[in-house]
Amino acid sequence: PILEVLQNDFWGTSLNPPEGYITHKSYRPIITLMFALEWVLAQRLGFTGREMQPMRVLNCLIHTVNSCLALLVFLRFRLPLGWATVAAALFAAHPVHIE
Repeated sequence: PILEVLQNDFWGTSLNPPEGYITHKSYRPIITLMFALEWVLAQRLGFTGREMQPMRVLNCLIHTVNSCLALLVFLRFRLPLGWATVAAALFAAHPVHIE
């Protein structure tokens, strides 16, 4: 299964599709492997049929940690606390993070 992830785009289409088949070649192996790992972990924890619940919680926790790290980076660049907080909040709320 891991080798398949590395040979397909984000949507599971081969990066070398058959003639006439088009792929947008969005190659994101790390996030695809992360989703697969979360799915398996959720099933092993007894969330079969409800895998998305713990996946959402884990992804929100990861995003929260990243947003706090962004605040620390902005403070490290010697931005005043107010501006660093605004920048970190913009990072946290920006729609580019929506999948």
